[in-house]
Amino acid sequence: MVKKAREMVQNGELGIIRKAVVEYLQGWLSDKEEDKGNKQAEWRVDPAKAGNAGCMGDIGTHAFQLSEYITGKKVEKLYSQLNTFVEGCLLDDDGNVILNFEDGIRGSLVASQVTLGEENSFSIRVYGTRGSLGWKQMEPNSLVVDGKTALCRYTAQEQDLKL
Repeated sequence: MVKKAREMVQNGELGIIRKAVVEYLQGWLSDKEEDKGNKQAEWRVDPAKAGNAGCMGDIGTHAFQLSEYITGKKVEKLYSQLNTFVEGCLLDDDGNVILNFEDGIRGSLVASQVTLGEENSFSIRVYGTRGSLGWKQMEPNSLVVDGKTALCRYTAQEQDLKL
């Protein structure tokens, strides 16, 4: 469905792309999991093992790549706010990024590992002058396409999508 989304954008089916909104939300690092013997947390929150980037380096990079892949445009400038909510954490565990893509496309990226209730909520929405689309990792075989007059759901089993 991600490939179908990219194809639709590249074929101009959404018109001129104006905005891309991508999110990757997890809640598993809302507490100091590294103190509880969680091996995954131990290396992710340790700058000596994970480097200088926490949440943004771990999951924000996936969101960033997905936004460039589907829009087909590179980010030219970005403005970020990295946050550390868990006391004693040495790396960011949350962040917000404003994205300025080529051709005037604007966007936002939110990545967080302290959003309680979220497991692996990875999603993107792309908005153009003729329509929009949305994809969610939790429903990987569906692509929601929102035209001015119709809402269609494209699934991997269907051959064509008609707006």
